[in-house]
Amino acid sequence: MAEFSIGSLKVRVCFGFFAAVMFYFYFSGEDSAGVAAALLSCFLHELGHLSAMFLFGCPPERLTLYAGGLRLTGSYTKQPSRPQELVILSAGCAVNLALAVISHFIGAQTLALVNLSLMLTNLLPFSALDGGRILALFGSRLRKTAAAVTAVLLAAAVYHFGLSPCAMLFIAFAAVFELFA
Repeated sequence: MAEFSIGSLKVRVCFGFFAAVMFYFYFSGEDSAGVAAALLSCFLHELGHLSAMFLFGCPPERLTLYAGGLRLTGSYTKQPSRPQELVILSAGCAVNLALAVISHFIGAQTLALVNLSLMLTNLLPFSALDGGRILALFGSRLRKTAAAVTAVLLAAAVYHFGLSPCAMLFIAFAAVFELFA
C-alpha cells in the first residue's frame, strides 16, 4: 500500500486496486475500451461526490483506491447535515445518470450501459454502496431489511437465469453480512 498527500487530501493506493484493473483488462480481451470506460465512469462518479462535498464546505480527508474502486472519506472537522449528506451520497449516481443519458443520445451505447450499470449497482441497499448509506440516513433497520430483501431477489434472479451457483453463495454471504453488520 502506498500513501501520499495532495494538499490536505491523503491518498491511499492499495495493491488490490492495480490487481483488479489488470485483471479486468486481461480478461476483457477485445473490449478493453469498455474497461477504460468503466474506470473513467467510476472516476467521474467519485468526482460527483467530491464536488458536492466541496459545495457544502466538507472537503474529503482521504481518497482510497482499492480493489472495489475508489472511496472518499469525509473530513471530521465539519459534518454535513442530513440533507447535505443525502445530496453528497446521491451526487455520484446523478453523474452516472447524466453520463448515461448523454452517451445514449450521442450514440455511445457502451458508455451509456456502463454508466447505467454503475448507477444501479451503487443504488443497491448494501452498506458499502451509496444506496445503503442513503438508506442508513433514514434508519439502520430500514437499510438492513432492504439489503436482505435485495439479496434474496438477486439470488432468485441468479437461480432463475441459471447463472453460477457461486454467485448465489456470494449473494447469500453478502445478505448475512448485511443483517449482522
